[in-house]
Amino acid sequence: MTLVRRVLALLVSVLLVLSTGVAASALPPVPHTCVQGDVSVTANGEVLSKGPLIANDGGFAHAGTGLTFTFKARTFTPSQNICAIQVADVRTWQVSVWPCENYPKPKPAHTQSLSWSVSVPLDCSLSSSPGLLTTSLTNNKGSAAGNVMIYAGAPGFVLPDKQARGLFGPFALQSDPVNSLTGALVAAETDAVVSALGVPLTVTRTYNSNDQLPGPLGPGWRPSYSDRLALDAGGARYLASDGREIGFTRSGTGFVVEPGAARFTLARSGSEYVLTSFDQLRMRFSAAGDLVSILDRNGQGVVLERVAGRVATVTNGRRSLSYDYNELGLIASVRLSGPGVEPRTVRYEYADGRLTGVTSPGGVHTRYEYADGRLKSSAVADAAKPAFVTEYDGDGRVIAQTDAKGGKSTWSWEPAGVRGKSTMTDPTGGKWINEYERNWLVRQTDPTGATVTFHYDSAGNLIRVFDNLGHGARHAYDSLGRVVASTDAGGNVTRRTYNASNDVVAVVDPLGRRTTYTYDSRGNVVASTYAGRTSSAAYDSRGLLTQSRDPLGRTTRLAYSADGDLVGVADAAGRVARYEVDGWGRVVKSTSPRGAVSSFTYSADDQPLEQQGPLDVTTRQTYDAQGRLATVVDGRGNTTRFRYDDAGALVGVTRPSLPEATATYDLSGRLSKRVDASGRTQTFEYDAAGRTTATTYGGRTWRFGFDKAGRLIRTTLPSGKSASFTLDPRGAMTKLAYSDGTPTVSFTWDAAGRRTATTDGLGTTRFGYDAFDQLTSSVGPGGSVAYRWDAVGNLIGRTAAGHSESYTWDSVDRLASAAVDGKRLASYRYDLSRGTVTTTRPGGLVETRSLDVRDRTTSLAVTQGGKPLRSITSSYDTADNLIRTDDSVAGKSAHTYDQLNRLTAVCYSVDQCTDDIQNYIRYDYDGAGNRTWEKRPTGSTWSLYGAGSELLASITAPATYPLDPPKSRVYTYDPDGNLTSDGTTTYTWSAAGKPLTSTTDSTKTTYTNTGDGRRATSTTGTQTTSYLWDPLSPQVLATTVGKTSTRYTYGAGLIATLTGATTTNLTTDPSGSVLTSATQQAYEPYGAPRATAGTNSAAQPSGTPSPGYIGALRLPTGNYLLGQREYNPTTGTFLTPDQGGSPNPYAYSSGNPLKTTDLQGLSDIDGTLTDVSHISAYASTAALAGAVMGCRCRLRTRRLTQLRQPRVI
Repeated sequence: MTLVRRVLALLVSVLLVLSTGVAASALPPVPHTCVQGDVSVTANGEVLSKGPLIANDGGFAHAGTGLTFTFKARTFTPSQNICAIQVADVRTWQVSVWPCENYPKPKPAHTQSLSWSVSVPLDCSLSSSPGLLTTSLTNNKGSAAGNVMIYAGAPGFVLPDKQARGLFGPFALQSDPVNSLTGALVAAETDAVVSALGVPLTVTRTYNSNDQLPGPLGPGWRPSYSDRLALDAGGARYLASDGREIGFTRSGTGFVVEPGAARFTLARSGSEYVLTSFDQLRMRFSAAGDLVSILDRNGQGVVLERVAGRVATVTNGRRSLSYDYNELGLIASVRLSGPGVEPRTVRYEYADGRLTGVTSPGGVHTRYEYADGRLKSSAVADAAKPAFVTEYDGDGRVIAQTDAKGGKSTWSWEPAGVRGKSTMTDPTGGKWINEYERNWLVRQTDPTGATVTFHYDSAGNLIRVFDNLGHGARHAYDSLGRVVASTDAGGNVTRRTYNASNDVVAVVDPLGRRTTYTYDSRGNVVASTYAGRTSSAAYDSRGLLTQSRDPLGRTTRLAYSADGDLVGVADAAGRVARYEVDGWGRVVKSTSPRGAVSSFTYSADDQPLEQQGPLDVTTRQTYDAQGRLATVVDGRGNTTRFRYDDAGALVGVTRPSLPEATATYDLSGRLSKRVDASGRTQTFEYDAAGRTTATTYGGRTWRFGFDKAGRLIRTTLPSGKSASFTLDPRGAMTKLAYSDGTPTVSFTWDAAGRRTATTDGLGTTRFGYDAFDQLTSSVGPGGSVAYRWDAVGNLIGRTAAGHSESYTWDSVDRLASAAVDGKRLASYRYDLSRGTVTTTRPGGLVETRSLDVRDRTTSLAVTQGGKPLRSITSSYDTADNLIRTDDSVAGKSAHTYDQLNRLTAVCYSVDQCTDDIQNYIRYDYDGAGNRTWEKRPTGSTWSLYGAGSELLASITAPATYPLDPPKSRVYTYDPDGNLTSDGTTTYTWSAAGKPLTSTTDSTKTTYTNTGDGRRATSTTGTQTTSYLWDPLSPQVLATTVGKTSTRYTYGAGLIATLTGATTTNLTTDPSGSVLTSATQQAYEPYGAPRATAGTNSAAQPSGTPSPGYIGALRLPTGNYLLGQREYNPTTGTFLTPDQGGSPNPYAYSSGNPLKTTDLQGLSDIDGTLTDVSHISAYASTAALAGAVMGCRCRLRTRRLTQLRQPRVI
């Protein structure tokens, strides 16, 4: 059992399902005084609701008893007795009242204040109609007795039991799963899916233990396409295949849906009936109520044929399902058919008329057992234990459930009706409480007491969800049950308008910005316009997108097969990607615009089996008898194996040549311990609600604290230092305070959720945005940065440190040129047929890069005035590891890797590494990825690591050992895992994990950092270096040392430095490392400069930061500044542990520095982040507000969507 399944609350569809479009006036009049106060409600001092809300029949209250509720409102008061109060104008908090008789139109009078209190009896025994309490309403004209409706946020009607039988509705599911309203065990299983036009072909089943009616799969089970329409003189009932029943009453020639039902309309069409959903999915039924077809808004979908009243075939184009029945009329098999492929079959087994086994097309067998007519257990294939065993009480409600690990959950139930409550006690003793009013879920309480409360309007629309701090969202609906306004927890409103087909035609965001949508006659979006920019689309007769046009007028075209499968895409540059699909609609072959071919095979259950990519790179997967991933074979033929426990949780991963890494879970299915391949252990602790409260690794424990709503508000480090987070109602961090004197950081956000200011120990940085939420300015103590963007979000201008960059892009968003202060520094030309990218630089400098069909750089040629300056050729293995280079300046090198693709050797001046090579560096690693040996001709270094993978000591034995003694170095750390001494330099650190000082025998350097965790200044003696960073990427834009500033300019990598009037052009390799500046440069694999006959790589760093390895700044210490952390290229480790939860908290690049980089100091990626192409899609996760270890604070930034390096495809 997973925690997610235990606490599953309202399903995603709740807003769709609960919205019925029934106006309050359609409800029968209530013969009592109906108080509907929606302004403010308190219960024993606890605020339940604030602010004016839309009408909510029944007012507000908790479902608990013994509370006193106080309602306050302003009202127009007629002379007669007050009968009903409703919000009329949410802007002025005005409400209107009218006499009881038949609810006539209100007669406004003068405005008065009105308040009253209601005490709920402890026993909740109501003498009048359910939910009504007798009280007195008092105003300045006297008192009037009447009844007040208390529904705890539920509508004024009972949700029909038949609507609660399905899987979607205003109720919660718990454990595996149990409907916490009805107590029934429910399930939805998918046996097979075939993609098809409009509506896919699905072989699904739903189960409800309270459903004892016979059906095609036996009692309790209902197959897909078993939907029916039961007609009678008074109306109709829609019997859904998921178990729901929705009623309609006849009204003239039409039908009216019952309150609380999903947003369906039912209409007669000739002799048949059409049930239309909110999104225009149409289900057609015969005059007898049999399902005939399901079609989308474009008329595409499935058609049913029956034989002897039973479904015989379901067809969509050339793909179909065929049903066979046994002698009892139960489904024995469903055969899936498609053009040009062998049929696949789902098979069903029965005993005593009940479903006992299902076999998937791929042979995965699931078996079921029953007790007293209800499902008791299920198990898959060769599982030693059932996935769950369920027990029921005498009324058929689930009272206990035991999973395969022995974890037992139990339930207690209170009667449903006006009030009801279910309490689930999970295997670790936590109590999860769901409370209902009139069958509507109104409150959920987790084991820590954190609550979520739900309010509905008179039609059953969900209008508010809020926690026990009063934070939450509100929604307003029109008379058809469509959301017309949504208000977030901060009071920011988004408004929507619709057309007659329920399509959104306009959205106005909290800042008043309007987006409009235009549709064709079938309801397909053909245009969207925002801030004067329009995107458009075109469709074929089947409703398939055939053309899209962006705001710059560039067109992408799409082509499809006769079966509706995508077979081709042509972009604005005319590049075409092609796809071949099998009869099931699965891609079996793809061809890139350059002609690179990939092929794919699948199992009968649609699981990927083999992928053969360009250059015959093949990967494979296998699966166990239960359909779980069992092995993965990479392109080099190395196998990783996966092991699972009886509950299906992953408990072991065995990678090539390593011991198994294991995971252990508690009885509630939460990860409690994991042990890596080196034997290092990390443990986890949780509160009763399953939130992580502590994690221990390497003997160090980090602890986490939460507020009453379950939001993270505090992180305590192993040293006892802590960081506290203040969150606004929306969950955005507004303040980060440290316990050790580190300056507090404050954040402000606008209504659109954009960060507008950060205030830290250095001052305030303010951010500006355009209408498209793109950053236009950042102005702060460290300097200013300004941006310009084109109509599709490409960066076209950036100004910082007194210099302005400008960029142009081609028709497919590839960088075309880069200039500084009007002077072009780089032009890019792409040749699809040759697979080359040519960069033209000032002074006749030309770089030509060749890429193979896997987009790997195979050669780089640099010329000036037609004369060669430097050339590099590269080759790779089938896992994309660099295995050989030939550099005209630095010479040849060959590389080897272990089965985990970790670099094991680099051999210089040769084409292949052998044992007799004289110029080499060899590496060994432990199971955690720590580099334990570095061997060179001059000697070998052995490294010892601690329980937290921190480097503790190293011993270097020279080649002349034992004639010459070895040298050792000892490393020490503070309790938080930050390096305090490496033998020559000592460090001190803040609670934010940032350096405060570094001290050597002769110098001391002090540091300041921004609130985003980036280095702002470093001061050694009287010399201060300041840094200006790009807020949207890890790129450093400028450094200032004393009075000398250096500006760094980027194109497809770092292309130039500007110091005063001097511009230095740079050439970089695919990783971003600087190859050519004023001199030629070369590097060892882990970044240490490498001096060769043709290079001038300094063994000792200069006194000022300079770009080098992967484009990072090399510091005077010899370390590199990689975003959030410092990196030591000599040891291949960071000085501080990873803030992002890497499997190895100190190691760089997972042992493969020739393939991956980490310019942020947070995570390894393929490629480089020095390319400005990333800036239009990337926001630095450095905005982690100090990147406190373990901080899981909400962060409002964009994410890296893709690395758009200059490619030819």
